[in-house]
Amino acid sequence: MNMQELSEYFHCNKQTMREWIRKEIIPGVKRENGEYKISTQYAMPPYTARRGKNATAVRNAILKAALVHRSTCAKLFGITQETYDSYVNDLQAHGLIRIETDPGFPEDKFILTTLETDKYFREKGFFGKDGMLITFTTKAWGETVQALIEVLSKR
Repeated sequence: MNMQELSEYFHCNKQTMREWIRKEIIPGVKRENGEYKISTQYAMPPYTARRGKNATAVRNAILKAALVHRSTCAKLFGITQETYDSYVNDLQAHGLIRIETDPGFPEDKFILTTLETDKYFREKGFFGKDGMLITFTTKAWGETVQALIEVLSKR
């Protein structure tokens, strides 16, 4: 793909696409021989909505990004890779997300929600008619995630 095709795939302008690539915040996109290779199964635009600064807010943002099919990475939050990985591992340990890889992009991890997590949010009416996740205050979102953890841990 060239830059124009890549921009169209991600529904953004070329300038935004260049910036995301420069910042290395899109897993599943790499440049080879002047062309961009993309994981059509997993590549997704970065989560650019409000991102938290404390541990709970970052975990919640990672989960919310997965629910709305957006990518996250340590650079997006301005934290170390080790810290980011600990948050991801915590969410995975609670069964809220799953990690997948694409053989063409072995260095990239793709974070997706579990079917149970997705089902829980849809059943509770947390998605609007347009399919977008309803915006929560940080406190309400944290309480919602905690309730979900409790429900899933009882299964």
